[in-house]
Amino acid sequence: MEIYKDNYDILLASIAAGAHWYLAAFFIETKIVVVYDSLHYPIPQIFTRLKSCIESVLHKQFTLKNENNNITLQQNGYDCGVHAFRNAEEICFHGECKLLVPYYAEAERARAREILRRLKDKEITDLWVPHVQSDFDYIDLNKPTDTVAEEVSVVKDDSDIQSIEKTFAQKNIATTVV
Repeated sequence: MEIYKDNYDILLASIAAGAHWYLAAFFIETKIVVVYDSLHYPIPQIFTRLKSCIESVLHKQFTLKNENNNITLQQNGYDCGVHAFRNAEEICFHGECKLLVPYYAEAERARAREILRRLKDKEITDLWVPHVQSDFDYIDLNKPTDTVAEEVSVVKDDSDIQSIEKTFAQKNIATTVV
C-alpha cells in the first residue's frame, strides 16, 4: 500500500470493540493519536494493533493522547456510533472535537441518517447539513421502519435454523429453507 503524506493531515479510523464504537484520529503532522470514546471506557485492546499497523504503513510513531474530557459524554447505552460519527465530523471540519452542549441524542441520530442518505443519493455538493439546534431537528426525516422483508431465506446447513425459524414464526415472518 502506498500512502503519501501530502495527501492528508488526519487519518480517522472507527473502532468497534464488542458492541461499542470508538473513533481514533491520527494527526499526521504532530504524530499524535487520540481515541475518542463517548462512554470514556478504557481504550480497547484492538487499538494497539490498529496503531501498530498505521505506524508500520506510515513509518511514523504516534503518541497516544487522552482527550475524552473534550467530548460529549454519552447518556445512554446505544448512541456510541452517532457520537463517533459526530466526533469525526467535528475533526474533519474543525481539526478537533469539542463538547456538544446541549446534545440532543434523537436529533443527532436523525441528522446522521439524513447525512448518510444525502451522501448516498449524491445530494451533498458543497453545502453541509446544518447542525442540530433543538430536540426536534431532523426527527421527521428518514425515520427507520420496523417493517421486515416478507420472506427470508435460510441456508439448510446453518446450525441456528431452528432458532431463526422460531423467532420468525413468533413475528409472523415467512421463511424458506434452502
